[in-house]
Amino acid sequence: MERPSAQRPERWAGSVLALACVAALVGGYRKEINPHSWGLWVEPRLSGEESTFTHPILSGVHVSPPAGELYEAVTTVVNQASKPDDTMYVFPNMPFLYALAGRKPATFGLAHWVDICPDLVGQQDAARLRARPPKIMVIRQDPLQFITGEERLYRDGRQSSVRDVYAALVALRDRYEIARVVRTGVSAPILILVRKDPPPRSGD
Repeated sequence: MERPSAQRPERWAGSVLALACVAALVGGYRKEINPHSWGLWVEPRLSGEESTFTHPILSGVHVSPPAGELYEAVTTVVNQASKPDDTMYVFPNMPFLYALAGRKPATFGLAHWVDICPDLVGQQDAARLRARPPKIMVIRQDPLQFITGEERLYRDGRQSSVRDVYAALVALRDRYEIARVVRTGVSAPILILVRKDPPPRSGD
């Protein structure tokens, strides 16, 4: 910025201070009404209701009802349908769920999305999923058109390795049963899937 006129420094300083205050107020208001989004998941305003879901790693954190519903569903299914040494997979992102569930990820990459996942990682992780399907999968059902739109935005329309991961999930779908479906507002439905393992043979 140019140096203010020595004759009227108070007017220049007051204008900058007023502009800074307006920017802070507008930014704070926008964060209040739209605090966070996760792809097609949009968190409700901060001043809304809070979830009653509690967990040790969320100590001191205020959780919205939609997030609390998802967290409760994931932890319940994981505890009921898997063992501590089982793996899980979350698509397309939100690696926090691995920590919440206490399960190791089935892939090297923790988030498979167009703007952050290198093609080599996505391709290798798609192969990992096919070779060793995890016990639990948490899948946000984004339509392929949404992925296409993200590719136009971030890659000038070039296809990404997210499609390889997407194809692997489609190929594995018949090996899983739906344990819970979480639907929250504008978000695409989130499926919590459990792998259908054959019953143990007698004598095992």
